[in-house]
Amino acid sequence: MHETKMGEEMEQNTAEVSLEAGSLAQQMETLASENAKFERQLLERELEVEVLKQVYMHKAFSTKQRKEHVGFANQKGLSFRRACRLLSVARSTLAYRGRLEDRDAPLRAKLLELSATNPDFGYRRATALLRAEGMRVNPKRVYRIWRAAGLCKGRQRTRGSVEA
Repeated sequence: MHETKMGEEMEQNTAEVSLEAGSLAQQMETLASENAKFERQLLERELEVEVLKQVYMHKAFSTKQRKEHVGFANQKGLSFRRACRLLSVARSTLAYRGRLEDRDAPLRAKLLELSATNPDFGYRRATALLRAEGMRVNPKRVYRIWRAAGLCKGRQRTRGSVEA
């Protein structure tokens, strides 16, 4: 009877020890994963510091230079999002593509040609001539280009006759 009681206590102690060992292993695993996470964060911070040192040696004032700095940070291993946040650059700046073509160039050339051949014409008559040639043009657009090209002369004053 005494031996059975002792055996039961031993079994109970063994079960408790195995539970403690299991929980210790679980705690070790949790600590190891946290440690790995902190090491990754430390490496990221070190990379950010390295990138900032390189970037701030060359100050960036223009948008093009800032885009190049973000590209450099991305080559070093930072994501575009993180590089933009780190360098205070809006991500939309990276996506923006400037206008390459001047849509008004052909119309401007035609207006300059009309003005050279008919210097007394204004933008209204030039618009009418362009429409007569079959071009679909907006008078406000013609006026804007006419004014930008320096073709506006202003109104001529008519002098009234004096009766004697």
